[in-house]
Amino acid sequence: MKSKAVQSINSIIDYCLQPSKISNILHSDGVDLTGLSLDNKKIHDTEIVKSDFLLYQNSRLKNPYLSLIISPEIDLPNKVLKTIVDDTLKEMKLDNHQMIAITHEELRGEEGSMKPVKHIHLLVNRVDYDGVTFNDQYIGLKGIQAISRVSIKHNLRDVYHTRSFDQRPIRKTNSPYHDDKARCTEELRSLVKPLIYRKSTQCIDDIFDELINEHNVYVDITKYKNGRFGVVLKKDGHSIKISDVSRYLTVVPSKDGSYQANKLLQPILDKNIRNSTEFNPDALKEIRENYEVHKDKEVYQAQLIEFTASMHAFQHRNKDEDIENEYLYRRKKKRKQIGFKVQI
Repeated sequence: MKSKAVQSINSIIDYCLQPSKISNILHSDGVDLTGLSLDNKKIHDTEIVKSDFLLYQNSRLKNPYLSLIISPEIDLPNKVLKTIVDDTLKEMKLDNHQMIAITHEELRGEEGSMKPVKHIHLLVNRVDYDGVTFNDQYIGLKGIQAISRVSIKHNLRDVYHTRSFDQRPIRKTNSPYHDDKARCTEELRSLVKPLIYRKSTQCIDDIFDELINEHNVYVDITKYKNGRFGVVLKKDGHSIKISDVSRYLTVVPSKDGSYQANKLLQPILDKNIRNSTEFNPDALKEIRENYEVHKDKEVYQAQLIEFTASMHAFQHRNKDEDIENEYLYRRKKKRKQIGFKVQI
């Protein structure tokens, strides 16, 4: 059974009663059937039915009608179908509402032994005769629960609750192709992880360039119509989504329309940039030795001055960061003590 709230039933009524459908008016309540061809031999005039559904309305409702479809797996006589409709409306507490039930015939079964089976289109006004509005929240679940109880009452099999979920098609993940793809994915993971935390990796393109130039991996970056980007890695004949390799490498749109690192990777890249400015003592020692022995001291003197200035700037920046982190930590700890929740 399928249930949903709809904004208009005009198109649904026209669909249910179109000449090409083998339709039949099964049941109705509070609706004038004048104009409808009950023997399905003439073209239906649906205007009277549509206007009747406007008699009980609430102007504040966005979706004032319910559309329910009941699909038995076997062909049942109209008398039984009508009883099922009445019982379903009672279970859902919709028996005091305007409604019309229309049956369609469709062929079911295996090829060569197909038989006509009827299903029901049930249209209901959410506002009842007393002006009370039916709550359509979780309408799909309400419909499933109602038809389940009705099926037990009429000794019918409830397809939704009795179907076997273990009989779904099994994907052949253990085939040679999938085994090779899993191996390729694992290789890419082992390649990507050290690249992410490498000091020289200061933007996401550094990782992509390394994969292309050094590891023979093709990186396909596609921009979709909604502005988002998709990244696929191609290696050894396999196309692997970047998210299957590492969530850190998915990209997000930037302000200039291109892509940039996501919120998981960007802090790591920022840390790599800071760490790359750490100064190797051996490099400083080499510059000093060249300054002492080389004839052209001006070049090395300039290098030494620049190196020393950069080192002091880096140390000063780290000191400021430490002070700020200490302040944030104390503020967070203090507010926790007096009962505040603070996200930092």
